[in-house]
Order: sequence, then structure tokens, then C-alpha cells
Amino acid sequence: MIVAYLIQAHRDPHQVCRLIRSIRAGNPSALILIAYDFTNSRFNTSLLKDFSNTYLLKGTRPVIRGGISAIQPYFDAIEWLIDKGYDFDWLVYISGQCYPVQSTAKLEIYLSSTQKEGFIDYFNILSGQSKWSIQEGYERYYYHKISDLPAWTMLPSRMINKMSLLDRFPYAVKSRPSFGVSLWQESQHPPFTDEFICYGGNHRHVLSRACVDYLNSFLLEKKEIFDYFCETWCPEEAIVQTILVNSRKFNLSNDNKIFDDYEHTRDGSPRILEDSDFEEITNGKYFFARKIDPYKSSKLLDMLDAHLL
Repeated sequence: MIVAYLIQAHRDPHQVCRLIRSIRAGNPSALILIAYDFTNSRFNTSLLKDFSNTYLLKGTRPVIRGGISAIQPYFDAIEWLIDKGYDFDWLVYISGQCYPVQSTAKLEIYLSSTQKEGFIDYFNILSGQSKWSIQEGYERYYYHKISDLPAWTMLPSRMINKMSLLDRFPYAVKSRPSFGVSLWQESQHPPFTDEFICYGGNHRHVLSRACVDYLNSFLLEKKEIFDYFCETWCPEEAIVQTILVNSRKFNLSNDNKIFDDYEHTRDGSPRILEDSDFEEITNGKYFFARKIDPYKSSKLLDMLDAHLL
């Protein structure tokens, strides 16, 4: 059985290399792809000279939070693997700020024996199980972007959004310090129905080759769905879930096996983990944890390296 690992990163090349070494500690010959955003920072390729079976993929466009470019490197990597004819049974999709909390040897043993075909976080965005409010889910994927707005509009945007909610005004202003401000309009013909429900969730996951092949074929055959998601807010947190769950073809676990903590942050990013998180993230429920910072999480990284030996 062959497990491929895709690391999507935009900073800290040395931390990416440390992540590679931690993966290789469990499988010295693991197939590893790095999708790196060179428009954000440089990556000295000489850092990879001692790593075999490791490939650096340059992004085709800048990665912008909240847009399709946030997950395009994943789709590009899938095409690369298929076009190059690489044999793999599972694809593990993580960020450069993830880190193993169990040996990848244990992960691969687990994947070799599971009856599941994918480990992915998902929920109906308009249901009581949604991790977002119904309004947020609706405005994420039933609206499309019209234009960006000046930064000074950030303060009155809440008032505009309240008017949208109360009067069914078909516009919404989205504003977050890390995303900027933009104007959105309700879509006239969304693709979602009772048979094709919009599902959201964390966009890091572990998928079998069967799921990966289906996802790739779907995107090639139904480009209109991809194009629709391109115009939505944070499509990376819905497009894969929506395609795979609606297929009803796969035995999916609603658990991506990756620890993160969004509950204690307000900027749309998970909390940076510290050494005090060690016991929780190594309790056996997870295989990776995020978000790791090479400086703020340095003690935790040392603890994890010792734990993985």
C-alpha cells in the first residue's frame, strides 16, 4: 500500500523540511509532494537535496484566502499525480503548519485495514449540524462576489449585513481584517437541490485513491460546478465535501483525523498550538495537528519529535 502526502505551504521552508523528516520517520520512502506558494516567499530547492521521492510543485497563481486559489494547488497536485502515473492508494492532504501526533507508520497501518474510503469533515451548511450559522453558510455558498471594497467600509459593513438579513436585500458585505472587504450578491441559479446538497467542513482530509479519482473526474466533466464554487466565499471549505458526499458512492468517516482549534480565534484561522496542548493532541484520536508555528510552538515540536521516536 502506498500513501502519498501533499503538503500545501506558503512560508517557513525549514519548517516544511522538518515536517518532511517527521513523516519520513514513520516511512523513509514516503511519496511527498509540496505545493508551495512562491508568490508569498522563496523556497530554496537545495533544502530538498537529501530527500528522495519528494517533489516541489510551484503554484500557478497567488494563494488568496477565501478564494478558489486556496485549494487549487490540491487539484493541481491530483492532476500531477495522475498525469505522471504515480501509483498510490491514499492521499493525505495537510498544510505546512500541520505536524504528526502519531507515527505515520501507525497511520499507514490504520489506512491499510480500514473499511472507510475517506476521512473528511462535513456537514449540511443549512442544517442544525452546521458549524456555522445558517446565515453564514448561506452567504458563503449562495452568494457570488461582485467586487472588493475600500478598507474604510469595514466598520459600516455590519449595519449593511443586518439590513440584508432583515429586508432580504440580495446583497451582503463581507469583512474580516485578514480577508478585506467585498460586496456579494445572492446567486440567481445556485446548483444546490435536495439531491445535491451543499456540504461544508475543514478542507484538510485523507482520501482513498477511489475518492481522488472520482473527484478529479467530476471536476473535469462538470466544470460548471467548479466555476460556480470559484465565485463563492471560501470554496475550499465546501467543494470537495459537496462532490464526495453527494456522490453516495463512498464509505466516508466524518472525521478528518486532524486536530485544530477554531473555537478560540476570531480571524478564521486555527489557534497556534503550544506545549500545553500536547496531551490533548496525542490522545490517539488524531494523526496530525494544526496550527504549528516554528517559533511559538518550538517546545511542542520538540515534545512531538520525542513522542514520535
